[in-house]
Amino acid sequence: MRQSYIVIVWLVLAACLVLVFFIAPQIGLHLAMAREKRDKRHALSAHLSAMLDDVISDPDPDRADGVGKFINLDSYLHGMPEWPFDAKALVSVVSAVVLPLVLALLQKLLLE
Repeated sequence: MRQSYIVIVWLVLAACLVLVFFIAPQIGLHLAMAREKRDKRHALSAHLSAMLDDVISDPDPDRADGVGKFINLDSYLHGMPEWPFDAKALVSVVSAVVLPLVLALLQKLLLE
């Protein structure tokens, strides 16, 4: 009986390690992705501001069309993710690691 609890404790520790090894490298990628996104949007904002000044000083339909394209590009950049994985991947990892442990623990508790 005591041995099965030791096995469950080891499995819980292993599950924690799997989660740490999945999430820890992602944090560095997240920081890099967020920094790049911020830098690109900042550079685009400066360029867009200059383009708007040009369009206001000398209205031209071609220039106005260019401003619209830059605004669309900014919207696209704004919508880009800052994490290298989506929620589905995180749920998959957590459910693959944690769910079997919870079921084993429940089974152990209910059978005793």
